[in-house]
Amino acid sequence: AQADEVAFGTRKYHRGSRRQKAGIQWAQTIVEVDPVSGKTTAIDFQFLPYNKRRVSEIAPKIAQRMEEGGELTTDCWKAYIKSAKAAKVSHFTVNHSKEFKNPETGVHTNNVEGMHGVIKRDGYSQFGRLSMQRERHTILTY
Repeated sequence: AQADEVAFGTRKYHRGSRRQKAGIQWAQTIVEVDPVSGKTTAIDFQFLPYNKRRVSEIAPKIAQRMEEGGELTTDCWKAYIKSAKAAKVSHFTVNHSKEFKNPETGVHTNNVEGMHGVIKRDGYSQFGRLSMQRERHTILTY
């Protein structure tokens, strides 16, 4: 499986177009990848309540969706390292500041990153730009 977080409503890591007074809503995506074909077979997408991206919020979601002894590939964010240990799964990382595919193990997070683009494009085509103003404290759930 591959896991990553995505930001809706504003730029993540200072990339993309700049928006004035835009809020942010964080979500977590976990995709299951077929080991033979490399294709995505299942997607789990959840908005994170109150935009909390701590180990205490993410670890139960990973433990609930992964079998013990499974393999999880993420970026090098600390919360994923601790969450994988708590879920008792093998954990592989990709350092995106250096590469997009780990040259030693050959693992990548391209499937989950690609899903983020699909989700954002589909949401934009259906709803237009979703305004996440700071004054509103609503949480979007599906």
